[in-house]
Amino acid sequence: MSTRADPNRRRLTVGVDTGRSQQDGRAGASSGGVEDDDQTLAAMLESYGKPAVSIGAKNVPKQEEFKQKGVEVFATEDKKENIRGRETEEEAFYEMVQDSAFINAIAFKCHKGKKPDAPNQDSFSVLVVEGDFALYCIFDGHGPQGHLASDLARVELVAQFFRRHKVQGQDVPTALEGSFLATQQLAVERNKTRAPDLSMSGTTCTVVYHDMVKQKLHIAYVGDSRAVVGFIDDGKVKLEDATIDHKPGDPKEKERIEGCGGRVVWDGFYNHRVFAADGPYPGLNMSRALGDVTGHEKAGLCATPDIKEFDIGECKLKGSANGKLLLLLCTDGVWEFVGNEEALALLVDESVPADSKALGRKLGQLTHFSYDKWMKDSDYEISDDITGIAVIL
Repeated sequence: MSTRADPNRRRLTVGVDTGRSQQDGRAGASSGGVEDDDQTLAAMLESYGKPAVSIGAKNVPKQEEFKQKGVEVFATEDKKENIRGRETEEEAFYEMVQDSAFINAIAFKCHKGKKPDAPNQDSFSVLVVEGDFALYCIFDGHGPQGHLASDLARVELVAQFFRRHKVQGQDVPTALEGSFLATQQLAVERNKTRAPDLSMSGTTCTVVYHDMVKQKLHIAYVGDSRAVVGFIDDGKVKLEDATIDHKPGDPKEKERIEGCGGRVVWDGFYNHRVFAADGPYPGLNMSRALGDVTGHEKAGLCATPDIKEFDIGECKLKGSANGKLLLLLCTDGVWEFVGNEEALALLVDESVPADSKALGRKLGQLTHFSYDKWMKDSDYEISDDITGIAVIL
């Protein structure tokens, strides 16, 4: 007797079988040179002239259930000595950012879900330029090549944004929107040679630009990898702001999709899904994404991000002198069963994390809590990948 859940009742992003085979391997190796773009970002960071460090998830073909993705760390020359002698790359990253006057603590988790036939399709990256800015990014791939889509976006979008904002001098919203659209165009170009095949695969993308000088956050996103902002004061956390998931059932999103020739259909279980006029594809439960070339061409998907601005200074003026901001970005592996306020409360339960290690333990409790919810809901058959970044500012 099979223990595998009926794919049409799953809560996962894609509700139909695309019929395409899955390929393993790193996006850089199979997507025509994504890793070369990583070097371009490295060169731009060195030319920028400020100490910088970044960390990102490695794309690996196979992992055990709930295993964490490995990471890779990059540092400018003036920061590389911090990496030597550290036990892990995560430890080196924490060492390099712990003295920041703008980041009190930071933590990340990227767990493989219980999906036997797929790699971990989530990804994340964090870039910190000392005393200047930080970029916090999460990605949730879907479809047969979703792990390659999320990896392509992880590498390309950050480089695109840095080039547009810091090199070319574009304002933040313009640079963010341009970076999303340029990454989508790259996905279209790569799809022409099926390197990788992104016709039926794509990724969510949520990017938070933390301006340390102006004390502002700009949150740009497509899909349902939600970002929430809470304010910690007197040991309690209050929800201040959150992104709104891009879902096909939203009236404005539905109108746009139908205006582009797509269809929005209730799947009979949990989600409204997007379909082309001429067939049951792509079947996504979101209305915006990167990649998904066929869905963009025939079903009204969109790569233009919504962008929110949040003033850190104004928020802190509302509370005591010890008030802090809590930023949380998670893929829908968390949000499927956990609400915004509940997630924030789990991170500040009983005490405020004092440093990155303490915040990491709290974030681990949140991701485990989410995984347990998936297991109980699916009779222990399936769980989505689960990724989160938490930052105390």
